[in-house]
Amino acid sequence: MRKIKTRLSLITVLVFIFTMVIGAAAFGAYTSVQKVDAYSGVKVFFNGKEVINPDQPFIINDRTYVPLRMIMELVGSGVTWDAANYRVMLTGGASDSELIAKDAEIAALKKELEKLKEEDSKVDLGKIEDDLLKTFRYAGEDYFDDDYIDVSLSLNGDKKEVAYTIKLKFGKKSSYAKLSETKTRDIESFLDDVEDELTAALKKTDYKGASITGKLVDGSDSKMTVKYNGKTYTYSWGSDDIDDIADEINNEFKDAGSNYFGDSAVKVSVTLSGDSKKITYKIAVNASRSSLYDSGDKIDTADLKWLQDDVAAEIKAEIRSTSFKGASINGSYTVKY
Repeated sequence: MRKIKTRLSLITVLVFIFTMVIGAAAFGAYTSVQKVDAYSGVKVFFNGKEVINPDQPFIINDRTYVPLRMIMELVGSGVTWDAANYRVMLTGGASDSELIAKDAEIAALKKELEKLKEEDSKVDLGKIEDDLLKTFRYAGEDYFDDDYIDVSLSLNGDKKEVAYTIKLKFGKKSSYAKLSETKTRDIESFLDDVEDELTAALKKTDYKGASITGKLVDGSDSKMTVKYNGKTYTYSWGSDDIDDIADEINNEFKDAGSNYFGDSAVKVSVTLSGDSKKITYKIAVNASRSSLYDSGDKIDTADLKWLQDDVAAEIKAEIRSTSFKGASINGSYTVKY
């Protein structure tokens, strides 16, 4: 809007100049010649910068007259003299509609740039994955003194958290038959180095602020895992533990307050109980520190049901490869204000 007002003001000035200067000159050429006193020394500034031009303005009869060509060229317009018809021909710059179109084009380009940046981040994560796999391709020999261990590695996550999954597959010639036979200190030395390499690589990308978690899995038996939560390692050698499943569920819904209720002050925790036949979950929603919700302005029931459905679905997915896979799932939620 400011551009349009500025342009309208400028057009008004130009019309006045055109009328006073061109009108007087044109009609004067056909009637009579007028003699006036003109004073130089007037300076013109455009957007705070002095305009240097061979044809400077004059003051005539207490009015300031600026050369039309100077003004028109400043706003990106052209000026030509039609000597045959004694006319000044003006060609305008961009119209308001053209400026609006340009603004829309710039906005579209900015949006495309953001999209490209996001895609670059995804490419970076894939490249880091490839580089890590090259770095640790001989992990079997380097950390476990067993060059018959096959290593695979994958990364996933976002700018908040990046998780690695590493699988060690033990072949017939391996010194170890399964992951649980390896030494704890060798496993942790290996995973510590993976974290160090991953941290260094992420510093060069949009994921530089992400926390790092992960797990090491026996390639032949997925129940044998070593999980890393960013601070400590947890070992599971084939016995399914419902508390481990609960830990996974809580990690998945650690940002549930923001994601489901729009308030990070709302805390959500999930507890599980049961056996291979039936699993019961309890969702505790604590809104006591929320500035958005209280006993008079409660959380929408639809949002709570949405969270409950997602928790149930996540439990079902989590137990799929465990001894709990056939269990029925049911539960409830409570809200504290």
